Amino acid sequence: MRRAASALSISQPALTARLQGLEDQLSTPLFRRTHAGMVLTPAGRAFLPHVDRAMEAIRSGTSIVRELEHGVTGELALAGARYVERPGTD
Repeated sequence: MRRAASALSISQPALTARLQGLEDQLSTPLFRRTHAGMVLTPAGRAFLPHVDRAMEAIRSGTSIVRELEHGVTGELALAGARYVERPGTD
């Protein structure tokens, strides 16, 4: 738990509170606490791919916002006129 909190740059009690809040919201434990650390429960393993997708969406959204702030991305609109050549109008 200590390493995870450090990697997330939050305190261990804050991480514990967030995990407990998520488990309360889901009405099921996601981790089994052991003397050696924490192990995912079957519910935790089932929930993990959804967490991965959510985290990727956050990373992607953050990247887009940063690019917009630096003028890297934007909107480009193109229009074109159709040119039709008619025989005998050279």
